[in-house]
Amino acid sequence: MYPQQIIDALQHVRYPGTGKNLIEGGMLEDDIRISGMEVSFSLIFEKDNDPFRKSVVKAAEAAIHTYVDENAAVHIHTKFVKQNMAPKADSVENLRAAQVIAIHSGKGGVGKSTISANLAIALAKMGYKVGLLDADIHGPSIPKMFHTEGCRPVSTPVNGRNLIEPIEQYGVKMLSIGFFVDPQQAVVWRGGMASNAIKQLIQDANWGELDYFLIDLPPGTSDIHLTMVQHLHLTGAIVVTTPQPVALVDARKGVDMFNLAIALAKMGYKVGLLDADIHGPSIPKMFHTEGCRPVSTPVNGRNLIEPIEQYGVKMLSIGFFVDPQQAVVWRGGMASNAIKQLIQDANWGELDYFLIDLPPGTSDIHLTMVQHLHLTGAIVVTTPQPVALVDARKGVDMFMNEKINVPVLGLIENMAWFTPAELPNNRYYIFGKDGGKQLAEELNIPLLGQIPLVQSIREGGDEGMPIALQDGHPAAQMFEDICQHLR
Repeated sequence: MYPQQIIDALQHVRYPGTGKNLIEGGMLEDDIRISGMEVSFSLIFEKDNDPFRKSVVKAAEAAIHTYVDENAAVHIHTKFVKQNMAPKADSVENLRAAQVIAIHSGKGGVGKSTISANLAIALAKMGYKVGLLDADIHGPSIPKMFHTEGCRPVSTPVNGRNLIEPIEQYGVKMLSIGFFVDPQQAVVWRGGMASNAIKQLIQDANWGELDYFLIDLPPGTSDIHLTMVQHLHLTGAIVVTTPQPVALVDARKGVDMFNLAIALAKMGYKVGLLDADIHGPSIPKMFHTEGCRPVSTPVNGRNLIEPIEQYGVKMLSIGFFVDPQQAVVWRGGMASNAIKQLIQDANWGELDYFLIDLPPGTSDIHLTMVQHLHLTGAIVVTTPQPVALVDARKGVDMFMNEKINVPVLGLIENMAWFTPAELPNNRYYIFGKDGGKQLAEELNIPLLGQIPLVQSIREGGDEGMPIALQDGHPAAQMFEDICQHLR
């Protein structure tokens, strides 16, 4: 069992009072817990004497037995919370915006923050009053992109309240968690704390009257995205992507991780690969296993998930269990629980290497990893451009933090230069030269390798045939060289 199965099953149960199913009606609490054949979750009702409570609970249990597993032990709790409509933007006293627009990307590394910054400035140049909220708690880029890294917002008394004054630059009012924290340190907060910080930047700031309020969202679909729709009346959303078919692949690290797994397998090692990016899983696409569905096998009295095996690599991803066309909109607790299940309830067997493809940033899932696995070390992947190096530095800081204390095995500089196929000896430094190399030297960590931006690497990922499979290819050799550092 896994959380999405529970959610899908509960869509078959309708609440008689509204005619909506339990998911449409927002009656499922974000607390699904699964352990073997046991599942527990809470249903939300508006009052404790709801006349339909018992029948709905019974129908929910029956739906799990019908659509998930007839042998499941189902524990359903009930909560009583008065449902309130999410406040509209103009009900936030200190924010009066004609247009509230969220700017989103499925994965990191596609230039979303660059788009956000330039849209805000272009609107300001057209004479509009513009506000820009950097909602990417774990990887704030706006201070760097607006050349305001040293700025610190002040508070001003407004109608009896102390409100944060947004920083203004290039005609744009802006706020970012990056203005309040050490830019060298990782923001390792779980979902609830991150969401509360975003609410504060909206509700406790003196935004005033705006024509456009732009929100630079973090990659994926998680707590902060839900916070936005619950606390602001969004005019609409803009989705940013790259043109490649596997645009869900994180350009900063995904391709490297998959090729490393294959390179290690080709060297004769037993390799496992866990796709821990719940909100943007890429492994099924990259390994040409999109239609595969893991099965469960009895092992020592427990039903364990059998990882999918391809190219000599055992792998699991939430992408094997959910509709690839649907967003996985889970808060941090549910996402972390799903990852624990993919680790603890799977038949990984004996491995030489267990690689974990983490989501971008520093959040719940990263904390779950260090709490439930004894990590040998971490590899940080970056591009050479300064904006990416800011996040890479925070990633290194997170792992080396005394509370986490995971060794950093080294840094990989991805997209280090561009080499066209027809000019294999030419190098064009599109994202800057040696940024990752210089950061590795500064932080005194090994530079494991520099991977160029070449068409064959991109094509291999899109076609489900990673470049590491191609014996004799120069790029494949680069990944094998990196693996030599891990032995």
